[in-house]
Amino acid sequence: MVLAYLRENTIEFKLALTYIFSILAPWIFNIAFNFIKPTLTGSTMSKIHIFNHDETKWKPFLLEFMDESQFPPEFYETDK
Repeated sequence: MVLAYLRENTIEFKLALTYIFSILAPWIFNIAFNFIKPTLTGSTMSKIHIFNHDETKWKPFLLEFMDESQFPPEFYETDK
């Protein structure tokens, strides 16, 4: 039932979605996201970008969309 609801509403979500960035996502997010993935279309999945703490991967990608001065300080925390 939940999966059917998510599939039906993906169409509306897909039209409104530009990009989703998840930077420094906790491990539980990845587990939860794996449950949601099957309900998302390929075009929606192409708009979702999940990055770990590796600055060399997320920073160049985000710089395409915003200036580094707009990055929150949390992006540079080194506590893991």
